[in-house]
Amino acid sequence: MLFAVCNFGQEWEYAKIRAKTPYKAFSHHELDAEIEVKIGLRSVNITLKNETIYTGTDGDQVNYNERFSWVWEQGRQGFGPQAGHFNRDFREAQVRGTPLPILWIAEYFTFDGEGIRFGRNYRIAGWYTHILLWTAFPLWVISNLVFFSVLWYGACVLMLTGTCLIAGALVYASVRNFIPLEIPFYHGDELAVIRMHYGWCYWMNLVNGSC
Repeated sequence: MLFAVCNFGQEWEYAKIRAKTPYKAFSHHELDAEIEVKIGLRSVNITLKNETIYTGTDGDQVNYNERFSWVWEQGRQGFGPQAGHFNRDFREAQVRGTPLPILWIAEYFTFDGEGIRFGRNYRIAGWYTHILLWTAFPLWVISNLVFFSVLWYGACVLMLTGTCLIAGALVYASVRNFIPLEIPFYHGDELAVIRMHYGWCYWMNLVNGSC
């Protein structure tokens, strides 16, 4: 089960801040909100939530979640029909009027030039890690079957299983963008920066492979 949990889990990287930010473009109204970003192997999930009532024209309490997927194509530059899955999702979110802080974060993953290729590198890291995790699963099944016949062979296959899991964690850490993802917001007069850290999916996969 841990193979599937780590493979499809949405918290390989994680960040959470509190910021004061406009809810929509060209609006003077701001909300004091909690912003949470979770990066998985297949997508990025962004949550915007405030505990107080939003003081804009609609007067709603904000509890908004958006998921942008990159499975598994890069596509052409831009946001047209031949663009990648992520860029098309981003354009649809713009058309729907998704809150500005979510679009601000998601836009960082659409850049694809010079050293700023967050979306491309996270997609490639997720692709290779996902392959290694799926390779580990049949090896684990084989090791359980072989244990009934020859204990030594079962142990060898189980070591291969752990090697694939550890390799997945190392590949993910190596292939993701070499420039750390940092997204600035403000909370009053103080700078509040989203800085990604490895989440429980990453550490669970690494510990599972080591054991």
